[in-house]
Amino acid sequence: MYDLAAKFKKYLESTLSPGLIKIEEGAVLRFINSLYDTNLRSLSDVKHRVKGKYIVPPLFIITFDRERRPSFDTKYGKGAVNLGNEYEFFKPMYVGDVISYTKKLAKFKLGEGKLGKNIVYTIETIFKNQKRQKVAVSRWTTMVFQ
Repeated sequence: MYDLAAKFKKYLESTLSPGLIKIEEGAVLRFINSLYDTNLRSLSDVKHRVKGKYIVPPLFIITFDRERRPSFDTKYGKGAVNLGNEYEFFKPMYVGDVISYTKKLAKFKLGEGKLGKNIVYTIETIFKNQKRQKVAVSRWTTMVFQ
């Protein structure tokens, strides 16, 4: 069996996959239309503006480097399940902002349950704007069955 705990200890608190994304009007429109079943053709129909800049819905960050389910390689065990997501928002994001994000393995815990040994781990992603201000943090918790 692959020693997943040793791999997790190696990566604990280290940056896993940095990324950079520019928030574009079209992407925000598609996101808003999918959430609210609207047919907006322009952000000028949206009233959420500050000093002429359009505020992006906070949960827009879920579109950045998102996985719908935990990626899994069978050499690590029997399977994986997403245990939940947590978000914290600190500052608004605007159309035109450039958001950088970094992921890290924040914590992990070895355990045992009905299906045998498992590892519960949390990946934390920190999002910052072009001014290097923290705008949000997300935490994804996953369980891997060994």
